[in-house]
Amino acid sequence: MTSKDSIAPPNPDRIVLLDALRGFALFGLFIVHMVEYFELYWFKPEPGWVHDLTFFIFGGKAYAIFALLFGVSFSIIIDKRAQNQIDYRGRFAWRLVLLGVLGYLHGLIYSGDILQVLAILGIPLLLVYRWPTWLSLSLAAIFLLQVPALGFFLVAFNYPDLVPSQPHHYAFMGRTFEALANGSLYQVLANNAYNGHVGKWVFMLESGRAWSIVGFSLLGMCLARMSFFERSSDLIKYLLLLIVGLSLFAWLTSLVVVDESAFKGLSKWILSGIVRSYHDTALTAVLALTFICIYHMRNASKILNLLAPSGRMSLSIYVVQSIFCVPLFYGYGLAWHATIGQVPALLLGVLLWILQLFIANLWMKNYYYGPLEWFWRSATLLSTDVPFKKAT
Repeated sequence: MTSKDSIAPPNPDRIVLLDALRGFALFGLFIVHMVEYFELYWFKPEPGWVHDLTFFIFGGKAYAIFALLFGVSFSIIIDKRAQNQIDYRGRFAWRLVLLGVLGYLHGLIYSGDILQVLAILGIPLLLVYRWPTWLSLSLAAIFLLQVPALGFFLVAFNYPDLVPSQPHHYAFMGRTFEALANGSLYQVLANNAYNGHVGKWVFMLESGRAWSIVGFSLLGMCLARMSFFERSSDLIKYLLLLIVGLSLFAWLTSLVVVDESAFKGLSKWILSGIVRSYHDTALTAVLALTFICIYHMRNASKILNLLAPSGRMSLSIYVVQSIFCVPLFYGYGLAWHATIGQVPALLLGVLLWILQLFIANLWMKNYYYGPLEWFWRSATLLSTDVPFKKAT
């Protein structure tokens, strides 16, 4: 580690498109959380057009874009140091440890935390970094095609007596929702300290989301190696064709209905999840590619770049969202999960996002990093020399 690594301000050549896309994903994740009442929608579901539309656009997709960009950031950080003959993988592993600890603490407030998930599922990036790009892409395809989930399906289908009749995470989530809806602050923290975290991980594994996150992270690493984002403006016609093809594929998967007479119990649930994962993976790519194409339209980048500051301080904003909004919906606070309704929750989410966007743009004019981003970088480097406030 050199002194230059610890005192240098952020790279002035950073790709603003990536920051804007991350800000867009953060918006999508926040809107899902608001409509989902920060998980308590599932305590007493309220089916309707708001939920359906929000989850069609962002559900299972915003977090996947985050995973994709996590892989991109990994590649950029590691490759930048490699140009100076520095093997940064050990330091990045420490960076993941810090993110995992922060994710666990955040998970005490909001059990649906994704930071810890990204930290642990980011480990494969360290293991395959020196692999050829084609081999890393092949591994990404294996995870995106849900090959591990297909293995679980075969076990559940061929040996139904060895598996439960329903997913394991139902029991964990049931206890969590009860604590969030009716428990005190202490009971929520106590539940999330173990049951909430375990339930989240069991859900991630059983639903296949864990494999999607690994796959998208690996894909992001490979796209960064190929300078995809730097060259994206020259690839628009190919991206448009890809959007059409993926949209057609997503539509076809939406027509697939798992035959209840042939598949029952856990095997039916897993197979339905695999089909749904294919659908969401295709639409995630459509969403990200559409954003990129619009970004390169004349003058559109000037508008979409308003999202970039929120993307640069997404860690801080993500945590603050939970600190501020969770008490609005949970039983120990205002308990709005039982009274607010889907439309007001959506409108409130949009208004709060506009406020967050304004604060982020104002903040990044005066600071190099968000507060938690600065702390994360300083702790990674074990140095407080990282610049924070811009010179006036």
